[in-house]
Parts: sequence; C-alpha cells; structure tokens
Amino acid sequence: MPETNTCTLIGSDKGGVGKSFISQLFVQAYDRVERPLTVIEIDHQRKLTSALGNRVDLSLDAWASVSAGRTDRHAAEAFYNPVYEAWTKGESLTDLGANVTSSLMEWARVHDIATLAEDEDVRFRFVAMATPDDQALRSAARAIEDARRSLGERADIFLVLNVITEGAGFRPYHNTDEWRHLTRLMHTHQVTTCEVPLCESVLLEYGRSQGLTVIDILQMDNAGLAKLGEACGLDRITLRTHYTRLKEWIRNFQAALGPLLSQQRQTAFQQAAE
Repeated sequence: MPETNTCTLIGSDKGGVGKSFISQLFVQAYDRVERPLTVIEIDHQRKLTSALGNRVDLSLDAWASVSAGRTDRHAAEAFYNPVYEAWTKGESLTDLGANVTSSLMEWARVHDIATLAEDEDVRFRFVAMATPDDQALRSAARAIEDARRSLGERADIFLVLNVITEGAGFRPYHNTDEWRHLTRLMHTHQVTTCEVPLCESVLLEYGRSQGLTVIDILQMDNAGLAKLGEACGLDRITLRTHYTRLKEWIRNFQAALGPLLSQQRQTAFQQAAE
C-alpha cells in the first residue's frame, strides 16, 4: 500500500470510543518523523482541535451541516466536497466525530467517491473504533459495512478494539450477537483487527484532562514530570511506577497497532518510549 496520498478515516457514530485520542497519537507520530500529514476533524465537539490547536488543518463543526444533509443532498455536497479536495492534496487523517461516519459514507456512496478516488490515485484506509459495550460494537459493525459499500474494495479496513476500562475487556461479549456479527464482517469485509490494551497509569488519564498526549508526557524533563506527579497526588516512588507503566503501555500500543503503522511511525513511538 503506497504511503503517499493515503486518506485515513477514523470513525464510528458512537462517541467516547477513543477516536480523537488515537488520532492525536497518529499525528504526533507523523510529526516526530517530519512526515507531511493533512489533519481534518469533523466533530461538533472538536476534541482533536482542542488538543492540537492550529495543527488541525481543517476543523469543521459537523452538527448543523450533518443535520441538514439528512434532508438536503446539496447541503451534503457543499459540506463534504471540500473535504474530498483536501484528501487529494496528499496523505491525510480525518477524525470523524459522533454521528458523522454514516453521513459521510452516504455522501461517498451517492457520489461514487470510490471510483473518483481510484481515478485520482487516492487510497482509503478506514479505521472503525469500538469499546467493550454492545452499542459501540453495533456502531463499529455498521461503520465497517458502510465503509466497504461506500469506499469500495480497494479500501483497507481496520477495527480497533479499545480496552479503556478495567475488567475483562471484550471477552464477556464473545457470545453476543454483536460480537458474532463483527466476527463475520472480519472475514467477509477483509477487516484487520487490532486490540489496544488498557493503560494502568494514572498519568495518561490526568494528562489527557490537561490536553497532553502520552508522547507529551514521555518527553517531559524531570522537573515537568515531578510537577505532573504532584498534580496527580503521587509521591516520588509511585510516580516512578506509573511512569514505567506508561512506557510499557506505549510499547504494547505500538505492537497492537502494528498493522496500521508504517516502519517510520513505529520508530517514532519507540523513540518516545525510550
């Protein structure tokens, strides 16, 4: 799969599954190896823009436009056609907020974007996100089906299973209809699956609340890290333990998302964890 002019879409109509968090890490991995990347966010909450500021090249408040697009096809064209033009400029990442994925895929299907993209040498890579709950699994399944139908057979489709809370992860869902449906889609829709492990370091969650990504934290000097630990209420020894857990998690994260990461981006994560 060529690295140039690859359009990566991270989506699910379910909010709170980690789309913006994964997007942040991808952007920072590109930036560490100084690889050009156009960053697009379509989300009425604009979480990615809040975290990355002007690093986001195109930030759209999707709420009103997506609502209008349900009844007015021309509204959808006016909204999404400029997004496609941004995709044609080079490699890009698009973070799709809650309730955006289905609308975008409908626009892509109606306008046969898959054929247009093939003619213009744009390659799609769609990443569906899910957390351990029935609604998230159903939303991921729908997103995968929509992506294959709307983006065509050339699109590479991934499912990222994000273990974001303590417990048994996805195992309790293995006997559910939602999980069985996803399992079938993995085969029929040629889906590559990655499972992100739980991070047991409080530094990650606190850092996110302060607008910091894991790479920001790992790049802190001793004084900055001590200040962060104090804000978390951690003494020196406990801070060291949680910092070690964070470094171990980023290594596990890199391994889990290996199919999605080029060698350069894997190197960027590895350097951050050293």
